[in-house]
Formats: sequence, structure tokens, C-alpha cells
Amino acid sequence: MKKMLLLSLAVFLVFGLAALENLVERYVDSEGRLVDRVVVPGIPEHLREPGPVAQLTRASVVLSEVPAFDWCYGCSATAAAMMAGYYDRKNYLRMYTGPTNGGKMPLNNGSWGSGECPLSATQQGYDGLTTQGHVNRFWRGSGQSGNDPFGSGNPTGTYADCTADFMGTNQDWWGNIDGGTTFYNYTNGSAIHDYSDCENDTPRGRDGTHGLRLFFESRGYTVIQNYNQYIYGHVDTGFGFTLDQYKAEINAGRPVIIQISGHSMLGVGYESTSNTIYVHDTWDHQMHSMQWGGSYSGMQHYGVGVIELAPAPTYTISGNVRRPNLQYPQSAVSGATITASGGYSTTTGTLGGYTLTVPYWWSGTIAASKADYAMDPGFISLSNVSSNQSDKSFSAWYIPYAPKNLTIEKLDAFGFIPERIKLSWDAYGLGNYNVYASPYPDSWIWINVSNQGSFSQTGSRVSWVGPIMNDRNYFYFVKVSY
Repeated sequence: MKKMLLLSLAVFLVFGLAALENLVERYVDSEGRLVDRVVVPGIPEHLREPGPVAQLTRASVVLSEVPAFDWCYGCSATAAAMMAGYYDRKNYLRMYTGPTNGGKMPLNNGSWGSGECPLSATQQGYDGLTTQGHVNRFWRGSGQSGNDPFGSGNPTGTYADCTADFMGTNQDWWGNIDGGTTFYNYTNGSAIHDYSDCENDTPRGRDGTHGLRLFFESRGYTVIQNYNQYIYGHVDTGFGFTLDQYKAEINAGRPVIIQISGHSMLGVGYESTSNTIYVHDTWDHQMHSMQWGGSYSGMQHYGVGVIELAPAPTYTISGNVRRPNLQYPQSAVSGATITASGGYSTTTGTLGGYTLTVPYWWSGTIAASKADYAMDPGFISLSNVSSNQSDKSFSAWYIPYAPKNLTIEKLDAFGFIPERIKLSWDAYGLGNYNVYASPYPDSWIWINVSNQGSFSQTGSRVSWVGPIMNDRNYFYFVKVSY
């Protein structure tokens, strides 16, 4: 795409000196609109001072479970990783798939050590990675430029699944210094949606928000929209992203990338009675506050990056719960509770069937339970669910009111015929006991043999002694009736 660079004088007229710190160039795109190319250099935390720690009030509105990471090979990639980690904890389960914390993104990156986070920038030897990661391929040192360690070609085929990979962070191919990420904005303050024309420019570039979209899509999720925009008042055109729009994003459960001069942060909340917003600044594991449109640690707030994801895909797990012998007239077991890891549950219907809905990439166990039944198997394990799962069924062994600690003893083994057995169990309530026998444990035909023997009780133990059935392989169980 051909583009026209404009005189720097025009930049001064619109922005002023403070906002020019990281403006690389301004040009006219193929549709005749003015575009700013801004490189966020990503200064590491030891060169900056965090802003004030947030003091929450009754008017505070804050998203829950947003991770707070310290700087990891680029502030923009780190802010994006915090966003992805938040969604990972909100049922977008494929955002983070590593072994740490049982596969659920931790609330900070302390598990890997200061300055390390595999969701931001992968590195060999961290989080179980045995091959080269982003750091091995693209990092020389903060602020350095030139050919990356892996070489000077297109890095697309070397991606190792982290935000820095897809956002172009640290990559010479996309014109970024180590720590740097590029973002594009329309100069008039209107939103620039999913901008990728720059990838065919000379010099070429990768918009960080477009790259974050690619990261989410690589995880199997759908992005409804993504855009960059200067905030209202930053340019004198009547356009710009407003505080009310920011609040609406937070209210919808969506964190927002906050762009300040030379740095990217993640907006996670606001105070409803003031212009205060809450951010994770990538320099520690705390939440901080700043004024919308103000400055943070001496850096002026000028823009945002917005990502809207479609709801996480879901899939169904279905099956049934039945008595083992399907010839039994009432083999379906209704009202059984089906529970799955992560707090998912349902109950079986009148025909014994169930359907459970879980998010894409769910892993865990499913179990069935109902009073007076023993379930086989005890649980069913599934991993990385990416399609509907059927016939995840359980056999329900009916054992109503079975007293505890039932023992069986064979009597007269070498004596009189018929041989006898003795069943003993803990006394149970005030009911009457019955003993049943059957040649098969899953049979629907059980013979009440109570009257063929006699009951007795000694202390807390009840016993029944009776003859062994003609077929000596019979099964027995005891039932309490009231």
C-alpha cells in the first residue's frame, strides 16, 4: 500500500510536545484517512515508579479475577496477557493451557519468577516448555534493535503461543525494538477497527490490538470487534473514546487496554462518583488508580485498545443412569444428580437421561449420585472437550437402606446339610430387617429369604442365620423396611 508521510509540523499542531514522545510517523492510508503509527517502547518496571495503590470505596466497580503481572518482555504484551488470563478464569479455558495451577491462569506471575509469564512471552525452561520460545527467538535486551536471534525473516512460522508472538512485540520484522509494540490510530479520534493494512507497508508493521485478536482466534475464540482509539479531548475534533464508554466496557465484563505515553496498562475498574479508574500497571501485583485523561507516573493518558469477545463456546456431555439389568421394568433412574468439575451440575430426567453443558476445552470428572444407589463407574474423566460428548453413562446399583458394616460368614462348612450362612450388620433404626438372595447381583428378581432363617441382636449388631440357597453362588443383601 502506498502511503504519504506528512510534515512533522502537523503533528505539533494536533498533539503538542508531550504526546509526541513515541509517535513514529503519520501518513495517509489507502482510504485517504490520516493514521498515526505509535510505538510503545515498553519501559521495564525498574525504570518507572508505580502510581498510587487503589483505595476502593463503596462507589468502586472492579472486575473480579483479573491477574496482575509484573513486566514480562514488553508492557503491551503483559497487559494483553493479563486480559487473556482474566478470560481464562472466566470459562475461556484455552487461553492458558500450561501445567501451572492445574491449568488455570494464576492471579499473578510469581509462580515463574519476576519478569516471567508464559502467557506474555514464552521461554524455554519455563512452564514445561522444552523447545525455544518467544524470548529465545526475539529478545536481545530492553531497547535493542536489529536482527532477532532467530534470524531476519518473517517470524510467523516460529510462533510459540503467547501474546507477544501475535502482537509483534520485540520483533524486528515488524519494526519493533525489544520491549516495543506498535499501535495505529486515526488522527481525528475515531476508532480504527482491526487494522492490518500496515502489514504490507514499507516499513511494515503489526498493530498490537489486531495481533491480540489473532492470539484469541488461535485459541479457538471469536472476536466480535477490536479497535484502537484516542480518548475524547486528546484531539480537538469532537471524536474520541469517553469515560462513559470505558465504564460500559467494564460493566460488560471486559477489561480495556489503557495507553499512556510510552506505556500500556490494563483498565480493570472505575469509581462511579468520580473520574478515577483502576489499572494493573504491569510493574507489580497490585491495583492502582489514576484519573481518566490524566497522567500516570508522569505519562499522559491518550488512548485505549478495546477487544470484544463472543461468548465462550460450549459443548454438551450426555448419557443416562440406569439399573444394570435393562430388562428391569423400571431400569431408568430419574432424579440422580450429575456433577462435573468446576461446579457444573444437572439431574436425570424421567427416562434416566441427562445433558450437561461445559465450556470449550473443559477438563475434569463427571460423577452421578442418588440416595440408595451405588454408581458404576465412580466417575468419568474427560480432557480438553472440543465437541459434544455422548453416552457418558452410569450403572446404578440399587441398595436401599443397606445397613453398614455387613459381614457374611459360612457355617457348617463340613457339617450338616443344608449348609448355613450368617449375615451380621450394624443395627439400623427401628425398622424391620429383610434378607434377599439372588443368583446375580444385577438381577431384578430377588427372593426374600428372611423367614428361612432367624434374626438376633447382640449389642449394636444384628445377625441373621439361615440356609444357603441350592445354588451356592447366590448373592445376598439386607434391607430395612419401615
